[in-house]
Amino acid sequence: MGFKARNAPPALEIEVRPGLKLRALALDDAVELFALVDCNRQHLRQWLAFLDATTSVERILPFLHDCENGRKNGTSCRFALIVDGAIGGAIGLEDISIQNRRAKIGYWLSKTLEGQGIVTDAVCAILKFGFEDRGLNLIEIRAASGNAKSRAIAERVGMRLDAVLRQREWLYNHFEDLASYTLLADEWRRNQT
Repeated sequence: MGFKARNAPPALEIEVRPGLKLRALALDDAVELFALVDCNRQHLRQWLAFLDATTSVERILPFLHDCENGRKNGTSCRFALIVDGAIGGAIGLEDISIQNRRAKIGYWLSKTLEGQGIVTDAVCAILKFGFEDRGLNLIEIRAASGNAKSRAIAERVGMRLDAVLRQREWLYNHFEDLASYTLLADEWRRNQT
């Protein structure tokens, strides 16, 4: 399959399984998304650095503008995880490099929804979207080396640990090492048969 042009419109909705779909994040999601972030603040703070800057609905709007702009210019495609009709988290392709045909997957999930395979199934859907619809060659997940849950997801979907990147991310008051997992399009296709 050939690489899709930068202006190829990404899917706005991806059905994952009954009761779970991915829907492109939009400005209309501001109130619901902020409420979910706010009630999961302590849970998310362990591994995500954006919480201190996300203190109101107004403070989440620049992120949602960035989501819409990234989708339009092909540099990102971020989705709300819609679980039984409500936003339960977010997932997306980030840092899409058109020239190098690669991207990173980022995600987070409400604490109450953990342990149901939601993120694993959503990551599988994003891999399919990235490789089939966007024509990517390499997709990466970077997880803090101590984040066993995120690392397990990367391993569960067949990604390979390439490296541990030392002190790669500042998290509030300390640096975190990041484990870099990758999957190539050819590897993904072989796993689909």
